[in-house]
Amino acid sequence: MATGEAVPASSTSRSSPDGFTPRDLEIVSLLAVGREMRDISNQLGITENTVKQHLRMLYLRHEIREGNKEVRLVIHFLNSPIAPPPEPVYRTIADWNLTPRESQIVEKITQGLTSQQIGDELGTSEQTVKNWFCSIFEKAGCENRAQLVAQVINERRFKQSIVQ
Repeated sequence: MATGEAVPASSTSRSSPDGFTPRDLEIVSLLAVGREMRDISNQLGITENTVKQHLRMLYLRHEIREGNKEVRLVIHFLNSPIAPPPEPVYRTIADWNLTPRESQIVEKITQGLTSQQIGDELGTSEQTVKNWFCSIFEKAGCENRAQLVAQVINERRFKQSIVQ
């Protein structure tokens, strides 16, 4: 997935056992590599509204009702049996040289929490959390939360695949 390509859609619109249609898989796999709504719609040749409709249906189907829904959807997808195999990790989270507080923030992001929820849990303001995001994204080479979460989950899955 690091190449930024979507999982190819088949000619059928049937859902996988985990509740993802081929188009859903394309959308979620692009979210996981940091694509924004506009980029996804352009790459797939569909409108932004159609992307949003797919996402709304996925949130309902997978009972994602709170927190950062896009991030929670990426987490669900990458932890599902239909997720692509983890890619080799060449730059680990340790290489990001995060401060202890930034590491806490990353852990909270991988739980799908919003900036407000993270701030509440850490006893700081939402704006302070957003400021940390900028530093974390720069160190990690990510453009948004979904991409950051995908990198963290990929590294965890890759390490697990080596151990097994």
